[in-house]
Amino acid sequence: MALAFRDDESLRVVLTSGLCPPEVQARPAQVVRASDGGLILAPAEPLPKQALASLRAAGIDVDAALPPGARAVRCWAEAIALDRVAVVKLPSLVLLTTPEPTGVVELAAELLRLGCERQELLLGPAGGVLRVTDPPTYTIMRAVDRERGIRAYAPDPPGQDTVWTELGYRHPLVGRVQAEPGHMLLVAGDGWRSVRDDGWRGLETVLELALPNERIELVAGQPAARRRVELRLAPGRREAASLWVIRHDGLAAIDKMLAYLPDDIVSRLTFAATALPGTSSESRPGDSRSSSMLVVRARSSRHAPPDLALDAEVYAPLAHMPDIYAPAGAIVEPPLRRERLRTILGVESGQVAWLAPIGDPNRGPFRVERIPDSAFAPLSEWADYVINASAEDLVPWLRAATFDFAPFVSTGLEWASAPPAERGNTDDDAPKRARASRRRPVAPPP
Repeated sequence: MALAFRDDESLRVVLTSGLCPPEVQARPAQVVRASDGGLILAPAEPLPKQALASLRAAGIDVDAALPPGARAVRCWAEAIALDRVAVVKLPSLVLLTTPEPTGVVELAAELLRLGCERQELLLGPAGGVLRVTDPPTYTIMRAVDRERGIRAYAPDPPGQDTVWTELGYRHPLVGRVQAEPGHMLLVAGDGWRSVRDDGWRGLETVLELALPNERIELVAGQPAARRRVELRLAPGRREAASLWVIRHDGLAAIDKMLAYLPDDIVSRLTFAATALPGTSSESRPGDSRSSSMLVVRARSSRHAPPDLALDAEVYAPLAHMPDIYAPAGAIVEPPLRRERLRTILGVESGQVAWLAPIGDPNRGPFRVERIPDSAFAPLSEWADYVINASAEDLVPWLRAATFDFAPFVSTGLEWASAPPAERGNTDDDAPKRARASRRRPVAPPP
């Protein structure tokens, strides 16, 4: 006597709806999958009459014949095919199985070479089992592809360690399947396997780690002279410039920039005047022929530094240090910690320094140029001072720019509230009409 189910879904409904008692479902059976997808299941023991009546009432054929080629299952749930699922996340704990006991030792050696040493081994006549924590992705992918018979199992459902399902599969009745006491149940698409949870061995019992050569004892000697490593600039970043160094005709360049720069941007800039090396530091404001060097610096704010069209050297903060600047397209090599770099550069508190390149602007040696932070003044105040001091010089320019309006003949109608009344043509109106005809017609308002 066998039961004929239309498909796996019909068997799943019978197992979950209570049509078949749980103690009957847990018994072994013989199962055959028909060519049309149906299942024919023959219980190892006869079913109770009440269970047969319930199945017959549900439309299940309870008198089907069992075809040859049936396979044995430990419970009815094993007859249901597993669903194929994607491996979205690698589990942290897996069981790896091999078809032969010798293969588990080779697999353990591979895991050790890949940096995984948290593993336990279990050897048996039907193959070996490895319990691995944090397995490498390479080995898991081999197991998913079943390369050389290797398989990987993960706890299903998570949070327990008795029922394990092969990676890439999921049983429709997960959570209702239970393992025997003291055993682990490995659920696979081609059959289930029960493994006794006892007799685990450590990795050191099957693998011996040895040195490739003999040990050599070294004696401490005198260290060699300290090597001198010069810091250098190298291309390596693209940051917005926030410090500009104008080495020639700085005052003229600033005057030209202030002629078009908006006031809100000028208020975000500070400047400091100094002298080029080897020249006098005395220079008069407004003297464009002076050899003074000007340094323009953008204030720290929530706005990005402005893009100034200056013929100057452009610098950006180095290593997130707001008072040390390097060329905007360069970094310092070798890379050092900020504290050590500041010590080597010799920049103290209250100073602003920049690494001026010698030769290539983004590559090679450099020199450190420093100036006190107190030397910087708001650029907007300097611009007001220049305008007030040059007021007398602007008077001739203002006079030269004055002009007179063109001649205009008024007819008296521009201020009239209403047009004059119509009058007949008289001899007195002839001169007025003649003057009005010579006026240029006024275009209508747009």
